[in-house]
Amino acid sequence: MAPQFVSQYFDKHARALGIPKDARILDVAAGTGMQGVLLKKKYGYTRLDATDASQAMLDKARDTGVYRNFYCCRIGGATSYRWPTVSDTYDSAVMSSGLCEGHIKCDAFLELIRVVKPGGLIVNAMREVNIRKCEEYHNLHPSFKKWAEEKKWECIEHVIPPTKHYMDYDGLVHVYRVL
Repeated sequence: MAPQFVSQYFDKHARALGIPKDARILDVAAGTGMQGVLLKKKYGYTRLDATDASQAMLDKARDTGVYRNFYCCRIGGATSYRWPTVSDTYDSAVMSSGLCEGHIKCDAFLELIRVVKPGGLIVNAMREVNIRKCEEYHNLHPSFKKWAEEKKWECIEHVIPPTKHYMDYDGLVHVYRVL
């Protein structure tokens, strides 16, 4: 359900903020490309790029035919990896289920803030339980709050959707606007 959550909340807030359908959107941890398929085919967004740490996953995403560019790399991590993209490149970024144990680290959001233009959205969906279960995400919400206090971004919405994320797990959706 994470791709559906991200697409639904992204489209809701993009329309409210006047983000056009031809906005340049980065799909982080794109995996097989399900997120991009929904954004393009159901919601009409046309300029999608994909990034994932796995080339095999990017190859599957390429098969969907919805992405323009593909980047096989990690974003964030223990070494505070700086993604090789120019600041303010993207109009928005989305991520569904990238925040699970051993995958994307919290500091990846700083890279997303850097590469998304001011006024753009960053929308993330994850299992709510991972905030408690995965040690690396215990500081996720305090970090988000700190970055908001530092005027890097502002919280538009945090929500636990009424539909389960996966099996019996609640989902958690974060919607932020870059400042």
